Amino acid sequence: MHTLYGILFVAVGTLIAWLYVLCLLVCCGFLLQVLMMTSSWIQRRAIEDGQLLKDSSEKQEDRRFSPFNSFEQRIYSLILFGFNFVKQYTTRLFKYKWVLLLGTLVLVSLIYANVYFQLRGKWVRDDVKHKDAREYFVAGQVVNSFRMILTRFVHPEHIVLSPFHYLQRRIYNQGVRYLPENDGEEGVWVDLWFVNIYAHRFYLTRDESGAGRYPYNMIRLIDLSWYSINKCMTQPFSDKKMEETHYLKRIPRMLFYYSLYKNYSVGTIYGSHRYGLSDEVLNRRIRQIEAWTDQISDAWHQSDYMKANLEKHSKIEATLDIVQLMQLRGILFNEIREGTFSCSDPFVIKYKNLVEDLVVNPQSSLRKVKNATQRRRLFNITMTTHAAEFLDDYLLHDYCNYPIHPAILEINDESYEKLYSNYYVEMDILEEMKGPPEK
Repeated sequence: MHTLYGILFVAVGTLIAWLYVLCLLVCCGFLLQVLMMTSSWIQRRAIEDGQLLKDSSEKQEDRRFSPFNSFEQRIYSLILFGFNFVKQYTTRLFKYKWVLLLGTLVLVSLIYANVYFQLRGKWVRDDVKHKDAREYFVAGQVVNSFRMILTRFVHPEHIVLSPFHYLQRRIYNQGVRYLPENDGEEGVWVDLWFVNIYAHRFYLTRDESGAGRYPYNMIRLIDLSWYSINKCMTQPFSDKKMEETHYLKRIPRMLFYYSLYKNYSVGTIYGSHRYGLSDEVLNRRIRQIEAWTDQISDAWHQSDYMKANLEKHSKIEATLDIVQLMQLRGILFNEIREGTFSCSDPFVIKYKNLVEDLVVNPQSSLRKVKNATQRRRLFNITMTTHAAEFLDDYLLHDYCNYPIHPAILEINDESYEKLYSNYYVEMDILEEMKGPPEK
C-alpha cells in the first residue's frame, strides 16, 4: 500500500512536470511565431528600402525620402539572413510539433521513473526497519530533485514552485509518521526538503530585504535549520547508510548555513550582533555547535565511507573547521561581554591554534580545497572580517601578547580607531578588567 502511495506521489509530480513542460513549449512556440512575424516585417522593410535606394539613385532630389543608407541596407540584409535561417528550420520543426511534444513528455516520464527506481533500490532495502517510511522518502526525493533544478533559475518562493512545495509537504506529513520514534532520520528529511532548497545557493527568504521589516519567514527558516541539526546530532540513526550518506557528509554544510544566519533568531541579521551576544539561547547553541564539531570529527574517523569522501572532497572538512572557528569567535565575544574572559582560557588557545593551522599550515583542510573559487570564498568569509581583525590582531596579539604569525596579521590592516569604532564595548570591558592580562 505504501509503495502504491509512493508511486502515486511520483506520478503527481510527473504530471506537474508535464504541465510545466507544456507551458514552456507553448511559450517557445509563441516566441517563434513572433520571430517569424518579425522576419517577414524586416523582409518587407528591406524590399521597400531597396526600392527607395534604387529610386534615389535615379532621382537625387528624392534621396531625402530614404531613411536608410547603403550601410543600413547591409545590416538589414545580414539580419534578414539570420531570421530566414531560423525561420527555415523553425518551419521544419513545427511540422513535427506533436512528435516533439510527445517525445518531451515521454523523456520527462523516463527521467522521473529512472530516478525513482534508482533511489528505491538504494533506500528501500530488506534490512531497513522502516521500509514504509522509506517509500515516502524516495518519492519525496524524486519531487525534490525537480525543485532543486528549478531553484537554479528562480527563487525558492517563486509561484512556479508552489505545486511542488505543496506536494513535498504532503509527502513529508504522510511519511514521517512511519519513522521510528527518536530517530535522527527526520532531521535529514527536514534539511533536504525544506532547508537545503535555500541553503544550497545561500538564498534568503523574500521577506528579508534589509528594509527594517520583521523577517518572519527567515526566522522560521533558521529555526527549522536548527531543528534539523538538533535532530541529527542528538538522536541515533537506525540505518547506518542514511547516517553516513546524509548526516555525516552533509552536516558541515547544515551547520555552516545556520552559523551564517543564526542571528535571525533574535529578529534580523542587520545590527543584531550585539543582541545575539546577549541572547542566552543563541549563546548556548553556539557552545553546543562547537562541541558537536569535535564529535563529528571523531565520527568521521570511525567511518570508512567518510574517510574516502574526505580524501575526494576536502571542502567537507574545511567547512567543518570554518564552522568551529565561527563558534569559537562567538564564545570569546560572549566571554568578553560577560566579563569572564581570560587569555589562558582553553577556548582562546583552541582558537589561536585553529587560525594558525588554517592560514599557515600548507596541509590544512582549507589549503586542500581544490576549487580556487570555493577556497577563496571560505577564506574571505572567515578571515577578512572585522571580527577576525579584532580577535587576531587586537585580542591575541596586542592584549594577550601571544606571538601571531605575520601572515595572519597581514590579512587585515585596520587602524586602532576603526577597531574601536566597531568594538568599543568589548575593548572598554577588556581595559576595565582587573589585573594584567595573563599570558
